[in-house]
Amino acid sequence: MTPIMLRPRRLLPPLAERLAVGSPVITHDDALRLSENVLKLTSARTAAVRLMHTVQSLTELASGRVRRTNDGDKLWLSFIGSYGEERGTAVMHTNQVDDATLRTLVQSAEILGEGFIGSDAPLTVHQWNEQDAYAPVTIWRDPTAQALQTARRTAIPLILDPARRGNHAISGFLGVTAQADVVLTKAGISAYSRETDSELALTARSADTGNTGANRDVRVSGWSGAATRDFAQLDPARIVTEAVDLCERGKNPSAVEPGRRTAILAPTAVVHLMRFFAFHFSGFYSDIGETGFSKVPGQKRGNKWKQQLFDRRVTVTSDPSDVEGGFCPWFGPGLASHPTTWVDRGVLTSLSYGEQALLHRKPYQEMPLGFRLHGGDTTVEQMVASCDDGVYVHRFSSVDTLDWRSGMMTGVTSDGCFLVRHGKIERPITNLRFLMSPFHVLANIIAIGPTHRAAYGYAPWTRQEENRGAGVSHDWPRRPMVVPPLMVRDFNFNATADAV
Repeated sequence: MTPIMLRPRRLLPPLAERLAVGSPVITHDDALRLSENVLKLTSARTAAVRLMHTVQSLTELASGRVRRTNDGDKLWLSFIGSYGEERGTAVMHTNQVDDATLRTLVQSAEILGEGFIGSDAPLTVHQWNEQDAYAPVTIWRDPTAQALQTARRTAIPLILDPARRGNHAISGFLGVTAQADVVLTKAGISAYSRETDSELALTARSADTGNTGANRDVRVSGWSGAATRDFAQLDPARIVTEAVDLCERGKNPSAVEPGRRTAILAPTAVVHLMRFFAFHFSGFYSDIGETGFSKVPGQKRGNKWKQQLFDRRVTVTSDPSDVEGGFCPWFGPGLASHPTTWVDRGVLTSLSYGEQALLHRKPYQEMPLGFRLHGGDTTVEQMVASCDDGVYVHRFSSVDTLDWRSGMMTGVTSDGCFLVRHGKIERPITNLRFLMSPFHVLANIIAIGPTHRAAYGYAPWTRQEENRGAGVSHDWPRRPMVVPPLMVRDFNFNATADAV
């Protein structure tokens, strides 16, 4: 039960005032003070407070106009209490922090905890009594924090400039966010982290098709985007120019037969193939047969740890201090997120058991909140030059998982799909649907290019993501993914698609 207050007390001053003193999100001191006030209200033997404060500025564009904006603060406070040896654990959430609501929150948790008799629940997060040491990370950028107020008025005129976009309608989104996370337990454990992020993703579509013959009714599009912790590194003019250029190059597409083909995948396509990949590193789901790393699908037979699963050039790591793919350096009750190698030269080397690993005396680690698929030195141009017959894919859309146990996915090429013949891009082609697993992709690599953080775009969470995620679903921002372009053999394009 989440108490609802008709007149919540304002916790923070207006955004402009917070920016003037240096932090748009709740400070460490204010977060700890609020958490301490909550813990004083409880008689629980062990207890913890988790607070997440997010400030965002989102702008959605459609047909060359600002369609919708979504600005403001989101506050999420969680209280966890454990009540005696013969009583259970209660978890309560609220988005109001006035004194009356917090008191009601704690009282509700105590009533709920009293109702659990003889609970044999496993170790819970707030029963961890040792403070973990974690290194600070640099995922906060002041220019991004300031852009919460300035991004819209500086970037949108550049994007919609007629001299740059010509007769193309521009759609997409611009997002800027800042977030603070804090945890405090009754045992005195505390952790705090803050981060910023920004992304610009644009689709250019010509006002008229510009096509001839049988394709005269087919409207083509081009897409470009960038994601970075530092808003100052975003270049709206370049992004809109690239989207327009790709749209022009895609005019007059012709159909090709679907089938298994060599595919050259741009980083923006690879990101969509890796959309659900992090969830497969769950040790719990893998051990019960529910991921691509399970030893026997559908059976509680363990996992494929230490097995050679992918091409030997494939290495997947996560590191909170990664300049491009870094993330919060702690999770759960303040446990440190350590740099982790999940796949080493094609061999599965790590799985995540979260804080429950403490029960089994295993190394504890959260599922990767950002990851890097390490690259090589083959450029996209070199991939094209070495390809006798294949398809270049700039991006995928409408991607979803069909089968978690194999990782099988489907989706449609989008915003730039070209036939490659005899070492050259021969012509644009109409879009193709694919049926493929990232496990197959990573096992059938021909060449790997240099890595960079790729933009994902604004997309709702699927039900599968909500079921297997961290419990808080959101459309944006996505976990940072640093990936290379890939050249892959036998990519299964199983049907033509009407989407363009």
